[in-house]
Amino acid sequence: MPANAAKKAIRYLDRDIAAAVDRSEKGSTAREQANLEGPSHIGAIMVSAEETSGSDSLSFHAYLELYDEVEHQYEAEVAGTCVRLLAPEGAWRLTHLRVLDSGALPKGG
Repeated sequence: MPANAAKKAIRYLDRDIAAAVDRSEKGSTAREQANLEGPSHIGAIMVSAEETSGSDSLSFHAYLELYDEVEHQYEAEVAGTCVRLLAPEGAWRLTHLRVLDSGALPKGG
């Protein structure tokens, strides 16, 4: 599966990416429209592009669904880069994230 590394990195960076999307201009507008309360977490991930530079750097383009604890949700299209850390195994650090688009989704769907 070609986008497997990006999905794993995005899952590992869930809190960092969700917080960055929430703070972005487009993300904060979508959060408000979807009535999210509290911090977001990433639900569904669809990676449309992934590119690696060596074994420690990864660039991705992805569509994310973000949720709060009561299942309010919004979606975001993002592009980002991250680097693999030496320890612990499977750890990543987000180096750049850009929110390309974002919008509210109806609760539960």
